[in-house]
Amino acid sequence: MIILNSVQVDQKIHRIALQILENNLDSDSIILAGINNAGFNLGNMILDKLSTLADKDVQLTRIKLDPAEPLSSEVSLDIPLEDLENKTVIIVDDVAN
Repeated sequence: MIILNSVQVDQKIHRIALQILENNLDSDSIILAGINNAGFNLGNMILDKLSTLADKDVQLTRIKLDPAEPLSSEVSLDIPLEDLENKTVIIVDDVAN
């Protein structure tokens, strides 16, 4: 079953990227933090779109957690927590599953 075709997906990613820029005009640095693999992949698509729309420092990292029991297991990042200080952090996840 196809929910959105590739053109529609690109339109949604484009709109998300624009919304991120509109809501963070004063931010010097934005970090997209994708949850596990699917959120990271979606974050990567948003990162690619942001890089075509604006000259901002945007980084992508992965949040690793157990989706079955997110509160009872360790949550980790691919980057040190100190790298998040004074930066806008946007959590990215898919909702398809």
